Amino acid sequence: MGVDLGGTWIRVGTYDISGGGAEDGDTTSLKVQKQKLTSTSFPKVLDIMTKMIRDFVGSSNCHENVRICVGQPGLVISNDFVSNAANLGWGDPKPLGRSLRARFPRSRVYLLPDVDCAALAEAEFG
Repeated sequence: MGVDLGGTWIRVGTYDISGGGAEDGDTTSLKVQKQKLTSTSFPKVLDIMTKMIRDFVGSSNCHENVRICVGQPGLVISNDFVSNAANLGWGDPKPLGRSLRARFPRSRVYLLPDVDCAALAEAEFG
């Protein structure tokens, strides 16, 4: 699951390739949900993101085997904190990774600067 955290919107999406390839009649699906941010305060953003992720993966409380990668506009410190996210107004480090792991304890959470996410997507998909 990918999460795009911007200064105005949060987008959550999944990309799924079922089977071996298009020549076998397999399907590819992309699902995206977005929500406009009404506040960029850390607690509010965290609550919105949590709700969007839970809505996306269903009402199950376990959220097992979900990998959550958050692309965000700041610096990543030890995959736990985001700092200097100017378009969110976050100067001081915010515990985004740590907070998401606490809310989704059986999932893997990764934080990346949004520029790195774009570079990885370009390298993978062209």
